[in-house]
Amino acid sequence: YEAQGRLDYELDTALELSASDIRFLTKSALTLPEAKIKKLDKIVKLEKINSKKGTGRFIGNSQALTQIKSVIKKYAAFDIPVLITGETGVGKEVAARSLHEESKRSGEPFLAINCGAISETLLQSELFGHAAGAYTGAGKAHQGVFEAAGKGTIFLDEIGEISPQLQVALLRVLEAGEIRPVGSAKARPYYCRVL
Repeated sequence: YEAQGRLDYELDTALELSASDIRFLTKSALTLPEAKIKKLDKIVKLEKINSKKGTGRFIGNSQALTQIKSVIKKYAAFDIPVLITGETGVGKEVAARSLHEESKRSGEPFLAINCGAISETLLQSELFGHAAGAYTGAGKAHQGVFEAAGKGTIFLDEIGEISPQLQVALLRVLEAGEIRPVGSAKARPYYCRVL
């Protein structure tokens, strides 16, 4: 019973697996009679309908969690950049997704990028885009995440891992409200929210 409860908890909090993924894996791994598969489909459809959004992503009712939910709802109303801090694995991306889903931008894209996992030279192009011919191998223009997010939200995870030079460039982007793709002389405004 405890193992099943732990599995249920892990599946509920997994950002990588959706209800449809679980249904697909279950169908392909098990050969169930048709009646049981239909019953499983109904359960998965109900879970999809009741899937948690916004602050509902957080599991628990502790005083600290209630305070976090309150802060998320408070800052969701403001259209400003937000710094989310904490140790690795504490749920910064869950907080960022919740903030996005509680905001007026919830219908727009949410793009998360792990800044620590991408080399600095590629990260600048990934964030701001690049013009055709900006560097060797850049045959055509590339749109960065600031533009790709449109009016949605981008979450820059592990931002402290980037170089000071790129941090300064990012600060300039946040202050000016515009980006300049690598190899381009023309700056462009962006409309996404940055977390």
